Amino acid sequence: MTGGVRALVVGSEALLLEVDTADEVAALHAELLRRRAGATGAARRGGASGRGGASGPEAVAGPRGATGPQGPAALEESAGL
Repeated sequence: MTGGVRALVVGSEALLLEVDTADEVAALHAELLRRRAGATGAARRGGASGRGGASGPEAVAGPRGATGPQGPAALEESAGL
């Protein structure tokens, strides 16, 4: 692909980007996921709900013994991608 326009879906929005290669699309998508993961983690660690929130490992990992999907697919799903 050279000089094409790709849509990168972000939740309920789409960004139209002009890129030269599919590698550029992958790099942009990876950076977006890193930034979203960082923002989500900061909100969890800081108790952004205004109710104090949990602190320590449970604030990031959830309650002890909790189970659920993990990995990039789960991150995309939780981010609404």
